[in-house]
Amino acid sequence: MLNKSESVCIDRCVAKFMDINLKISKLLQKRGQEGGGGVPGVPAKNCIEEE
Repeated sequence: MLNKSESVCIDRCVAKFMDINLKISKLLQKRGQEGGGGVPGVPAKNCIEEE
């Protein structure tokens, strides 16, 4: 079982993780809507195969 200080520490870390995760999700969603899409530095693949 965790003591109070350990529990508070974990709560703070989880809150920071959730905050950053939300910010990154919003940024990537905005880029996707603008047509930039994807992850910077990773080339987009052509999903349509030509015959």
